[in-house]
Amino acid sequence: MLSQLKNNHYFLRNMSWMAVAEILIRVTRIVATIVLARYLSQQDYGVAAIALAVAEFIRVLTNNGIGIKIINSSAKDLDRNCNIVYRLNWLISSLIFVVQVLMAPVAAFYYGINDLSLLLIALAFPYIVYPFAMVHVYLAQRTNDLKLTGLMLGGIVGLDNLVSAVLVLLGFEVWSVVLPKLIVAPIWVAIYRQKVDWMPSKTVRWRAAFSFFSFGKTIFLTEFLKVLRHNVDVIIIAKVLGLELAGLYAFAKNAGLGISLSLINALNTALLPKLCAVSNKEVASEFRKGIKLATITVLPLIAVQAALASMYVPLLFGDKWSHATSLVTLLCLSAIPRTLVDAFSPLMRVLEQQNLELRIATQFSFLYIVGCLLSAHFGLMFVASFIGLAYALFAIIIYVFVLKKVSRFTRYEEVTYVVP
Repeated sequence: MLSQLKNNHYFLRNMSWMAVAEILIRVTRIVATIVLARYLSQQDYGVAAIALAVAEFIRVLTNNGIGIKIINSSAKDLDRNCNIVYRLNWLISSLIFVVQVLMAPVAAFYYGINDLSLLLIALAFPYIVYPFAMVHVYLAQRTNDLKLTGLMLGGIVGLDNLVSAVLVLLGFEVWSVVLPKLIVAPIWVAIYRQKVDWMPSKTVRWRAAFSFFSFGKTIFLTEFLKVLRHNVDVIIIAKVLGLELAGLYAFAKNAGLGISLSLINALNTALLPKLCAVSNKEVASEFRKGIKLATITVLPLIAVQAALASMYVPLLFGDKWSHATSLVTLLCLSAIPRTLVDAFSPLMRVLEQQNLELRIATQFSFLYIVGCLLSAHFGLMFVASFIGLAYALFAIIIYVFVLKKVSRFTRYEEVTYVVP
């Protein structure tokens, strides 16, 4: 009983620090969105959205799943695992840099946007900076130090948002969305390396690294599908409906869903160490408790934001965006089932059921992409409505059919189950 109360205390404390981060992000993101909405045209918004969406597909290589090997490591294997993850992160990040630079002119040609190539090349440079501190981030999460994680998240993303607002006021246009990411990357690395004491050794046993790739490959594929679902709507709309409507949709998504997605990420960040800290038999029950706490705290905030969209969109962003109010509301509401869907990943990975997670994600992603392609031909409201409905149905399937099955299994056991 005492250990249970202690674990809940840690989870609530971590959620509190992540909430502080989200307040910083929320305030600065509102400022940035207001300024960008007033100074960028719909077409500029569309170009920026496509650049960030294409970069996200390549950035997913950093979500390779190997970090959990540090978070969930025994004390005996910790130093070995840290050194392996450090070198693998450098290998993966260097690959990302090369792939994005090579893909930049291809993406620019596909969309017929000359500036897109330079934007994507610029967005590639942070990937050869981040590996200096990736292990330090995992070590902070391993020790449940989400105070540091939360403050860093809020501070760095907040700085990114504020620099974007300043640059667009100075006339940098689309580049005001890209340049801040080059500025904050070295700051992020310097702070983490100063706060978390760890240095790589000169040697590493590479034979052990193969098991890391085996563990991480399914998580990488799952993360790729997740990023695909989060960005494919903008890419499809830009091709089917044109750049201006893509810009309108990107604004609505940023105003209605951007903050909500940050709250979802905060929940998942706090949930993973909570699940790692309990015994095998307690994982599923702790997951349910975490979701209940999130239901009480996160979901009401999303619902309130959706309800107030008709008031704050014209007031904050200007009358030229007032026709996007209904779109903002629909996209904001879609964050409620997204919260439940995305929170399922930490449970699967702690139980080492990443193969099951990948099978479920593959089935859903295929249907999701087909639905976005079909609905895009009927307009933006159809796309937003489909997205909310798709996530709602997926959340029901997960929690009614899948979770009941998964809760009977513990780490190192494989579940054989296919979504009905």
